[in-house]
Amino acid sequence: MNEVRSVLRRLHYSIDTERAYCDWIKRFVPYHKMTSRAELLQESEAKVEAFLRHLAVGTDVASSTHRIKP
Repeated sequence: MNEVRSVLRRLHYSIDTERAYCDWIKRFVPYHKMTSRAELLQESEAKVEAFLRHLAVGTDVASSTHRIKP
């Protein structure tokens, strides 16, 4: 998470955005039962789609909070 924060700060993201991104990462990793950084790169697109589907169908998260930017 320190690396994520470092990159976001270098790119001048707001502290609120930083907190939001870190919160999503903290939800994403356990959802896929990841135990290493290498697992983030394996089938990453499918993992993101599954996580967003879970959010859209299984939670009360607004769709605008999990749109993928092109």
